[in-house]
Amino acid sequence: MKRQITLLTIIIVLSGLCVRSQTLYNTKWSVYDTSSTFLVYFNFGTDTLSYSTDNVSYTNIATFSVSSNNFTIVDLSAATCPLSDTGRYTFLIQSDTLKYTLISDLCTSRSETFVTFHWVALLTGIETANQLSKNIFVYPNPFSNETTLQTDNLLKNATLTVENCFGQTVAQIKNISGQTVVFPRNNLPNGIYFFRLAEDNKIIATKKIVITD
Repeated sequence: MKRQITLLTIIIVLSGLCVRSQTLYNTKWSVYDTSSTFLVYFNFGTDTLSYSTDNVSYTNIATFSVSSNNFTIVDLSAATCPLSDTGRYTFLIQSDTLKYTLISDLCTSRSETFVTFHWVALLTGIETANQLSKNIFVYPNPFSNETTLQTDNLLKNATLTVENCFGQTVAQIKNISGQTVVFPRNNLPNGIYFFRLAEDNKIIATKKIVITD
């Protein structure tokens, strides 16, 4: 009985840690509309939200706070949303995707941006970016029928997993060996997807792809 209680305690503690790891602080996101067209970059600092169209120059637009998976936001300028309007949402980060659920927000344009559009994690850090660019190349991209992944390293029993913007697995290729793999579109609809290449249960490369007609 004591062992069962101990295991249960560990599970509860780990579950709590998983929840706390859901944070918006110091993260960057690429935002796409419902037709998968890029719109803007957003950067969450320690308490201020800023945006950019080039990921170089950012402009502060709102203040925000996070408590667990609850998110509140107030715009800095009344030109976008009345300063008296506070937006309240819950959020969930799954894989590279950020999803919001509306609690209350009188500002329609703001709620549309958070709830309707697709938020995708923007990789940061020189080491991570260099590693990904060296390890995997995808061509053509965007593509209509099929695309080819070329890696710098020799793969052995690797797995390619493809996820949509909602973090759902839509395709998977296993037992990959060599340096090249061809990915067919099959019946996947137009949109933004993410490749994740793993070997020995370790992710060695990721890549965003776009499927068009």
